[in-house]
Amino acid sequence: MQPARVRVEAAYETDEFSFDAPELRAALLARLDAYPGRLHWFLGDTAIEAGANGDNWQVTLRSGTRVTAASVVNATYAGTNALLATFGLPPVPLKYELCEMVLVDAPAHRDVALTVMDGSFFSLMPFGHTPWHSLSAVAYTPRRTSTDILPTFPCQRLAPDCGPAALANCANCPARPVSSYPYMHTLARRFLPPAPRLRQVESLFTVKTVLRTAEVDDSRPTLIRTESERPPFVTLFSGKVNTIYDLDEAL
Repeated sequence: MQPARVRVEAAYETDEFSFDAPELRAALLARLDAYPGRLHWFLGDTAIEAGANGDNWQVTLRSGTRVTAASVVNATYAGTNALLATFGLPPVPLKYELCEMVLVDAPAHRDVALTVMDGSFFSLMPFGHTPWHSLSAVAYTPRRTSTDILPTFPCQRLAPDCGPAALANCANCPARPVSSYPYMHTLARRFLPPAPRLRQVESLFTVKTVLRTAEVDDSRPTLIRTESERPPFVTLFSGKVNTIYDLDEAL
């Protein structure tokens, strides 16, 4: 094996920012708590029928609940096109990837993020406020890909509660792929001498969704598209959490 130093043309040290998803969720929920009685949650439910009735939308949920809404904001990420189809609206050109993010114990890299930016791309990042790091690799993180209008994967045939129109939670699905951690670990060993000390804790699986135009430069901008003005219906799709600030101009 060649020494690690000849595998990297240049190295740069910089500040790297990350966020803790549970803490971010708690902060957003705290903001919503400022409006008691004005918010109604229908968790674990799905819109199966919808249509315009004058200045309002009439929506029927899978549970049988009927909802009247003066406007709709579609911010359902991988479910974007499924909801658009329910409302009889045209789809957004999307690409879906069933991805794996491996959480590892990396005692030699506490509070340090390492990324190889070209070629055999991989990244080792502190994972929120946990003691773990996330390990990803461009060759091994995307496990399955779908360019259909709705996210369609072979594993859905083995998961009765999961389908293109209503995805289930990939993280605890028994039909999820076998972990690609051994391949990621082998790749990391080419660049990190302490890599054998990496230890897999668990793997997170989810469906990553991007605009097909993002294939060109991986920019993954926020899409804001008005589908209907009467009644109002707006599609909001963001490929990266930091591009959500593109909303400032629209709002």
